[in-house]
Amino acid sequence: MDYYARAIKEAGLDEVHLFSDGPLDEIVDELGTLTDAKLVAHHGSPVEDMLALASYSTIIMSFSWFSYWAAFLSHDATVYAPRLFSYYPQWIPFD
Repeated sequence: MDYYARAIKEAGLDEVHLFSDGPLDEIVDELGTLTDAKLVAHHGSPVEDMLALASYSTIIMSFSWFSYWAAFLSHDATVYAPRLFSYYPQWIPFD
C-alpha cells in the first residue's frame, strides 16, 4: 500500500479510482489511512474495469498484466509503473 500512497502523492492526485479483484472495501480502508485523496472503488466486470482504467489520464500500475494492458491501451496517460514493469520510455518507473 505504501507504493500506491507514494505514487498518489507524487502524481498529485486528489481523487483515485481503484480497480482490483481483491477485497475493495478493505483496500479502500487501508489505503485511506495512508492518503488524503478521495478513493472510489469500481466493481465492474474485468472488461469494464480495464476499459475504464485505460481511459484515465494518470494510471498507477500494480505489478500485474491487467494493469499493464490497461496502461498499454491508454492514450497519452501518465503511467507510474513498478520499475521492473516499466517497459516504455514514456512510463515513469516507480518503486
